Amino acid sequence: MYYPNRARLDVASLPDDFRELGEGLLVFASMLREVRDLARCLSRGDLSGELPGPDNELASNLKALHATLKHLTWQTQQVAMGNYNQKIDFMGDFSEAFNTMIAQLKERQESQYREMEIIKKKTQDLARSNSLFEAITGNMSEWIVMIDRETGEHLFANHPVQNELAGDDIFETQLYGILFDFAQGMDDDVECKEEEFPLISDVALRYFSVKLYPIRWYEHNAVACVLTDISAEKAQIQELENVAYKDMLTGVYNRHFGMKLLNEWVKQRLSFVICFIDMDRLKYVNDVFGHAEGDKYILKVAELLNHFPTDPYVCR
Repeated sequence: MYYPNRARLDVASLPDDFRELGEGLLVFASMLREVRDLARCLSRGDLSGELPGPDNELASNLKALHATLKHLTWQTQQVAMGNYNQKIDFMGDFSEAFNTMIAQLKERQESQYREMEIIKKKTQDLARSNSLFEAITGNMSEWIVMIDRETGEHLFANHPVQNELAGDDIFETQLYGILFDFAQGMDDDVECKEEEFPLISDVALRYFSVKLYPIRWYEHNAVACVLTDISAEKAQIQELENVAYKDMLTGVYNRHFGMKLLNEWVKQRLSFVICFIDMDRLKYVNDVFGHAEGDKYILKVAELLNHFPTDPYVCR
């Protein structure tokens, strides 16, 4: 009983009346060895050992404990895989602590699922909003450019830059530099700012008007720049000004412009000099040689007067 591994009993050498008892002691010693081996495995947490047979009544409670621990192991694996519907009723305080832990993990998982659903919905809403925004801005004639106010990073453009600027790299470099300067110069309490500016390259001159709106764009402190190409309007205005303020023959400023400029100088209390120059015998040239020669006479005088170093806005 105490040292079953070293116990030796020769049943055949026993008297006939004690042989049945000797055989029973051998069976009992074998059962003890199996119980001891199983208890050692359980004490080490080893559930992979061979279990005693069904005839070993001494090991029945340990076998029941083994089965419970196997099931507990399976339940723990299920919890580790995210199945928090497990519940145990074993070892009193341990069961209570284990079940409390599972309940907390389940609540945390459900809370995370709820947050994930909220984030998923927000992401879907944002994707739909971005899709709508891109669809609307993509069909707009205005050019919308989004830049970071702090770094000047180009965040968005509803039309390709190459298309809008005809592939002119000089235009593109100037454009983003000007927009960045405008963005940095905006006060935080300004809702909208309007500007006009030219873009100049070796081959062309273009004018743009821009409205700037400060917004939050994802994590960026950005500015939405709505640009309109006003080059045609500028050219038309310039043409109208030329018609209104310049002489059709010579191209120099006419009397209307001179009176306008004179009134401005008077309001500004500027010091200036007015010179009147008379062309001798213009009527004689027209009458004798014809008006074509008279026009040449006028053009030559205008050309000579343009050689004088004067203010560019002087009316001759």
